[in-house]
Amino acid sequence: MGIRIQGSNDTILATDGSWNAEGIDLSAGLNVGTAVTVSARGDIAITGIITASSFSGVDSDKISENNTQVETVDTGSDGHITFDTDGTEAARFDPSQRLLIGHTSSVGKDRQVQLVGTSADASTYMAFRHVDSGDGPRFELVKSRSGSAGSFTIVQSGDGLGSIDWLGDDGVDTQSQAAAIACEVDGTPGGNDMPGRLLFKTTADSAASPTERLRIDSSGRILQGSSTGRNTALMAAQPTYQLEGTSSNTSNFGVFCNSNGSAAGGLIFGKTRGGAVGGTTVVQSGDSLGHISFEGSDGSAQRVGARITTAVDGTPGSSDMPGRLMFFTTPDGSATEVERLRIDSSGHTLPGADNTYDLGSYSKRWANVHSMDLNLSNEGSQNDVDGSWGSYTIQEGEDDLFLLNRRNGKKYKFNLTEV
Repeated sequence: MGIRIQGSNDTILATDGSWNAEGIDLSAGLNVGTAVTVSARGDIAITGIITASSFSGVDSDKISENNTQVETVDTGSDGHITFDTDGTEAARFDPSQRLLIGHTSSVGKDRQVQLVGTSADASTYMAFRHVDSGDGPRFELVKSRSGSAGSFTIVQSGDGLGSIDWLGDDGVDTQSQAAAIACEVDGTPGGNDMPGRLLFKTTADSAASPTERLRIDSSGRILQGSSTGRNTALMAAQPTYQLEGTSSNTSNFGVFCNSNGSAAGGLIFGKTRGGAVGGTTVVQSGDSLGHISFEGSDGSAQRVGARITTAVDGTPGSSDMPGRLMFFTTPDGSATEVERLRIDSSGHTLPGADNTYDLGSYSKRWANVHSMDLNLSNEGSQNDVDGSWGSYTIQEGEDDLFLLNRRNGKKYKFNLTEV
């Protein structure tokens, strides 16, 4: 049985004039020219443009359901698409193909995606990732030197890979930048090789653009006040953290502890022989535990002027860490520091070398020297009278002073006259 369309009233009838109240069986499909095809499984394929005055919920320029709709508007110069929810515009694509959310026109720096709101909820992006693993959501910024999308041209050292900028309304516009975090290529890139650095910037008072304050480079160094860093004389290498400035205020740091008790801030140096981060292998006698180095430039490189070093001063063990402090200065005409004084693990204060250094001088005298016994020896040298050397100890008695000759054991008493 076939079908026919009755021209007088556009009725679809069976060719034999009968009518099937349950509809027309198109199980074998229906083809109208080459424009419309109804397949045996019920799919409808249409080639060309559908033009109609209206459909239920669909007009020629919008799709709507109650007060929620998508509408295309084209006045010839202002073509755009709007998305309304519950009677209020939620977003639009404007004539420049920008996506505007929460606003009807571009603001600020005319970025391609803009979110505008008057509350935290209306002006905040959020990314959720629901997965039974340790991975979280990501925000990726990607840069290529290719001039066309989808192709690849390698970036170069110094190229910016992206930034996060903070701007504020200055009463005139929102072009003034207060701070930024930027990423740049930090070296020569290659296949599966992309060295990078992070730059942290803030804007000074009375300025409208940020200045770099700190960077973390591709080797993990933290550089504050400098973009390149420098080698130290003590280590002959660049330290991991460097602070550089042009005044006392810009080249120092403070540690403050506001505790309602005896606690205070600290500067801590630690050492193990573990060979890896988190190691706890015991140190050995003579191992340095830390240095404080005071350096100056000689015109071409940093040189040590003085340093304080601490070292293990004996065999360490569980809850046992003997240590000594050593004080070094560099003599005139030299670039090498020399130990001048040490305090050993027993608490003794010793000169850096025997019979070499003075304690005070004729013009710089100690006010008082307090001691128990006073031991005197010029062993290895000689006096200015008979050229010999001696070793004596002066000791106090209740009413007298005694002199002990440590070389021959003789004892003497000072003749004291009361005044």
